[in-house]
Amino acid sequence: MIFRRNISSGYGSPEQAVEEFMAISSKECLIFTMKFCENFLNKDLSDQEKEGFIKSNSDIYFPAIGLTPLQWLKKVLTEIIEAIYHIAMIEIKISNPALYRFLGGHFHQDIESQEAALNEYLIEISKQLNERDLLALTEFKNSDYSEEDKINFIEEAADGIYSLKMISHLECLIQFTEQIKHHIKTL
Repeated sequence: MIFRRNISSGYGSPEQAVEEFMAISSKECLIFTMKFCENFLNKDLSDQEKEGFIKSNSDIYFPAIGLTPLQWLKKVLTEIIEAIYHIAMIEIKISNPALYRFLGGHFHQDIESQEAALNEYLIEISKQLNERDLLALTEFKNSDYSEEDKINFIEEAADGIYSLKMISHLECLIQFTEQIKHHIKTL
């Protein structure tokens, strides 16, 4: 296991081993590791059996880190999930910077309402930028990213914006796409 090798190879602490593992691992490797850990945690074994397995397969002196083996594994799993989320957000930002600019520049906590921000955008932004943003919104809406990744990205990019009553951020973005499309046709 990478944690054993890294700790034995001089990385020193379990935290340093986990950081190194996440730094050198691809998103796919992290997802595989996450699923492996989740499957292990959900196995029909007692906590004592799981802890015994973790202890026998790691070079960690658990009393020194103040965690039981299961607590440690759950902590690592949480860190891996956060790393996967971070990678997914970076991928979306890199693949669609226009969308990130659109959401962050027009939809943030300082707006009066989403409708007011969209109306202001439609009045002030040129047809060329409307078309570019419409393309970015449409590509994002039709992308292979999971709905959860899309919602997380919208929440991050549109810092502090809250959904309209009873609809999700993604549904709101779809409505914006349709309104921009209609606006472009009228120009």
